[in-house]
Amino acid sequence: MDDVDIYKIYLLDKIIRSQTSWSKFKTYYLSDILPRIVKGDIPQNKLWVDVSALEVIVSELRSRLTTSEMYQLPKMVEQLLPGGSQSYLRSHPKVLELIKQEEALLLRATKKEALIERMKSIMISNISTVDECFRNDADNELLSDIEYEQLKTPFLIENQRKLKQELIERLKSVLCSDYLAADDCLKNDPDRGLLSDDEYQQLKVSFIKEQERLKKEKQPNIACLTTNATEPQELSDFGVKKDIHSIFSEAENKILQTMMEVLTRNFEKSAVDSLYREFLEELALGGKK
Repeated sequence: MDDVDIYKIYLLDKIIRSQTSWSKFKTYYLSDILPRIVKGDIPQNKLWVDVSALEVIVSELRSRLTTSEMYQLPKMVEQLLPGGSQSYLRSHPKVLELIKQEEALLLRATKKEALIERMKSIMISNISTVDECFRNDADNELLSDIEYEQLKTPFLIENQRKLKQELIERLKSVLCSDYLAADDCLKNDPDRGLLSDDEYQQLKVSFIKEQERLKKEKQPNIACLTTNATEPQELSDFGVKKDIHSIFSEAENKILQTMMEVLTRNFEKSAVDSLYREFLEELALGGKK
């Protein structure tokens, strides 16, 4: 037999090896599944038949067998089964060598996938150590330099994104506690290269705007004082309603408004509100006479 015939025998043998239940489903394989695959009527995978494996092997056989031979495929496989008229061909040295090469390739692919998973795990936990781990791995030759860099790139990008965000959070913390120290903090930070000058300036501008917004939110509106009030009612202009004149004079109203504005600029809103409630309760009990 020439090498072409040897390879055909190898592929037919591969069909047999791809299925594990010939003793139970021989007739089903030969009379149903294989003829349907040859015709292109691909059935679904089932527990007792690996249709996907058969489809791949049959597809390769199409380029090596004539149309007539393809329709004889079930018979050709049957002849190679144990007890078949040509079963001895499966033991041909060249067929066995092809099977050995196939197994070696499968083992290599399995090891390579395991190597990739190991490297991914290291990149997730501590990417700074992955290069050394890869160099020291016994199977590192299974992954080319290009493949390794392609594997590492998305993890590097994600790691830099995280480091940059952590740097931004550190700078925000310094801006809150000591604004003028932020420049030195950035200058001495090991990750300073992750933030451009424009990004840093924008961060400071955004911080100032946010502080201004928070400052405005912390200034509560002066509550409306009335003779029957027990809770403060918000006013939009820090003013006092006109009906308060029955209790306080105009001068007293101005003094009260000024005091409230000073308090709200220097103390938390909740503390000012609490103090104001006590003031109103005192009025309700007749404290102002």
